[in-house]
Amino acid sequence: MTPETAQKILDEVYRNGDRMAILKELDPELRNGYVSVLCPDCRQRRAYAYQPGGKTPHVIRCNRQENCGYQATLVQYAAGTDKPRGPVLFSACTV
Repeated sequence: MTPETAQKILDEVYRNGDRMAILKELDPELRNGYVSVLCPDCRQRRAYAYQPGGKTPHVIRCNRQENCGYQATLVQYAAGTDKPRGPVLFSACTV
């Protein structure tokens, strides 16, 4: 697969993926323009992911930068090493 093809696939995932479904293990709460979630690392409700059209709609970030600093793309999170979540990502992206 070429880098351009891979980027097109990621763009589709980020644009059309249901963030609530992808992040369901993190108890997502829809807010104004973003989804508030439990941080996958520190487990505090200080992480977020913007909705499509937001600043960085493909990234989950923890606001506890000095104490935690967790940051991952939706794809990196979905491919988690301790508990693979790939099927969740693909089912959330059905168009």
